[in-house]
Amino acid sequence: MLLTQAETEELGRRVLALSNAEGCTVWLEGHETDNFRFASRGGATNGTTGGTRLTVTSTFQQRQGRATTNLLDEAALRDVVTRSEAAARSARENVEVMPPLGPQNYGTSAAYFEATAALQGGALASLLDPAVVSAKRAGLDLAAFVQAGRWWRAFATSGGAVGYDRATGIQLTVSARNARSTWSGWAGSHQNDASRLDITALGRSAIEKASAESDPVAIEPGKYVVLLEPPVVGQMIAQMMGHFGARSADEGRSFLARKGGGNRLGERLFDERIEVASDRFGRAGVRAGQ
Repeated sequence: MLLTQAETEELGRRVLALSNAEGCTVWLEGHETDNFRFASRGGATNGTTGGTRLTVTSTFQQRQGRATTNLLDEAALRDVVTRSEAAARSARENVEVMPPLGPQNYGTSAAYFEATAALQGGALASLLDPAVVSAKRAGLDLAAFVQAGRWWRAFATSGGAVGYDRATGIQLTVSARNARSTWSGWAGSHQNDASRLDITALGRSAIEKASAESDPVAIEPGKYVVLLEPPVVGQMIAQMMGHFGARSADEGRSFLARKGGGNRLGERLFDERIEVASDRFGRAGVRAGQ
């Protein structure tokens, strides 16, 4: 279930009104996704998933507890608030507990596109047509997966902070294989804006790799220069981003920890020709210089 900003703000007010805690934070999030999977040797599936989650965090001085529900009726709201307060009262004191956030000013997300949000059912499946036609013309087997989704998240605090954000995304992967199963090719991409997804180019990339005429050869173990395609770099960076936390570095539990204590903030860790950037509006990118 996708909730609008007005609906989440109203829901946040209702939950905060039920709270008896010294501080309360309400966190809401939900999603809807549609997918289609295809293989030229037979078989196609499609599916839809969706869900909503409400988390309430209650604070009594330095004691804090939280509870979660996926129901939004009045009884569920009262129950989740009660459970969060009970958890807070039974928790140990925590010196890191901070008061709820006060009023903030937030910009509008740059990651939501109506055209992507509308991709469901047959419209989603038809996106694969260019790749299917090209693979059939080349005499290759093809398998593909495409998924489009819509996500939102919101929060409200007893301190007066209110926030709302939403995003869309489409993911496509294509795999092609020749008749002898000696070569295969893969291509994929993820975009917030479906209009930026070039299905024809992705299909052509996978097909060209799978159409190699020479047989693969074994190579000896050793060091080799490897050129990584953009999707590979993107997946690698995505995995890395979950390991940049300050606490794990300060406590010596990550690659950003300095030997002997502390962290490596301010040190150059990567080649100066590589630049990775993101911002609070959902924009991110990797740039490699010459």
